[in-house]
Amino acid sequence: MNTLGKNPISLIDDSDIIKSLGKKFEDLGIVRDGSSRNKSYEKGYHHTEIVGLTQNMKQPISVFSKIHSSTQKDYASANTTTFEEISKVVEMLDKSNICV
Repeated sequence: MNTLGKNPISLIDDSDIIKSLGKKFEDLGIVRDGSSRNKSYEKGYHHTEIVGLTQNMKQPISVFSKIHSSTQKDYASANTTTFEEISKVVEMLDKSNICV
């Protein structure tokens, strides 16, 4: 993780993956289609991505990526998933002595 430098910058993106024609995908849920004009609800998944900017090149590298669904067992919410994963990334960076 030295690639991120001493004071890393992280970017978090909560997005969706739409599978409008899908019928047999595991845990296929309902998500708001962020690409549609009317923000309709479609079959799909939530996607959470956390990237860190490299110190020298300012290029993003994936630190965490997760596809999740409201139909999964013990699923609380997209926000809960995002905040849990942020905590894990911060803990990982702390253990690497990158964050203060």
